[in-house]
Amino acid sequence: MLVSAAPRSYGTARIPYALAKAGFEVTLIALRGSLAEKSSFLARVGHLPEYATKRQWLYAFGATVKAVAPRLVVPGDEISLRLLQSIVVAPPADLRADLQSEFAALVRASLGEPTHYASTVDQTELPGLVASLGIAVAPSVVTASDEEAAAFADSVGYPVVVRRRYTFVGQGVAVCNDRAALGAAIASLGGASPFDLDDVGDNRVLVQALPRGRRVHYSLAAWQGELVAGWAAETVVAEHGGSGATSVFRYHRSDELRAIAATLARELGLCGIAGVDCVLDADTGRPMFTELARHVTPYSHRGASLGVDLCAALHASLGATASAARSDLDAGEEGIGVHFPQEWLRDPYSDYLRNYPVDVPWEEPELIEAMLALRHEAWPNGEVPPPPS
Repeated sequence: MLVSAAPRSYGTARIPYALAKAGFEVTLIALRGSLAEKSSFLARVGHLPEYATKRQWLYAFGATVKAVAPRLVVPGDEISLRLLQSIVVAPPADLRADLQSEFAALVRASLGEPTHYASTVDQTELPGLVASLGIAVAPSVVTASDEEAAAFADSVGYPVVVRRRYTFVGQGVAVCNDRAALGAAIASLGGASPFDLDDVGDNRVLVQALPRGRRVHYSLAAWQGELVAGWAAETVVAEHGGSGATSVFRYHRSDELRAIAATLARELGLCGIAGVDCVLDADTGRPMFTELARHVTPYSHRGASLGVDLCAALHASLGATASAARSDLDAGEEGIGVHFPQEWLRDPYSDYLRNYPVDVPWEEPELIEAMLALRHEAWPNGEVPPPPS
């Protein structure tokens, strides 16, 4: 059962194919018109109201659980993850005890040990938790004060990154190159947001040093605290001049990133699909933790084509069948991967589109059509921009 609150999530739209090929029957719960709904590999689709309340979401979730009796629930984004977690840690007072017990057991089996649910989604708590596990993390301060934030930024040097407590598909994050930008970020990100889901706390934000170095990612599947499969990727091209989402990457084996992912899986009791972001420090070359995504990412389906199939590893973990997939890439194995439609929308004349395999979902023509239609949002009048002179 795939749950999504992000209508334009590329990773969520691509994961049904990987799940179905691994042996799962996939049910989707999402907003009507979501990109994921166009996948050809869905057995059922349930729709959420456009402005669903937390209670309406729970009713839709409960009704679907009763209808399909899923073995596994997979969150497609941060909000879906937090809504699932809330069934365990903060259920509605009027939810029948037997239903709460049933739904909570499913969530725990799908997401893992609940002790660290809150601290792994709250950006003001996550760095401290990860550092306590012996993993390198960039210096940071949690504050609502412009003066304290500015003093910290002066001590570590600009740029710094500001994150609100709860982020959603890249929203709630700002990279600041000077004090004026820092003050504006604290003012805009410190207030209340719909992303809080009624969890109204203080207005503090995380202000963190932005390590200099190459961005890397480790895409993984975990089961009951054990890392069962994963692979590493380094950002080659990213949107917004390199600061945005990755559109071209280099896949490779990294024992250091695997060790970080295995530690997080073990110590946090992770279960399901996840992704770990780090920066390879420009001075030392060692990975420094930046983010943990306990949900589907744009990389999650890509391992199948590399022989490191995260979905097959999860299917095998359920005891259904043995997985023939590898648990990681081989030493020295590497290559270039191109995300579609991300790189096409970034630059339709990109050399990477011509010179390397592009991850177009040829098996899903309706999904391709929906992805091509995104040009109307990316380019003026939906017309391909002129080639560079």
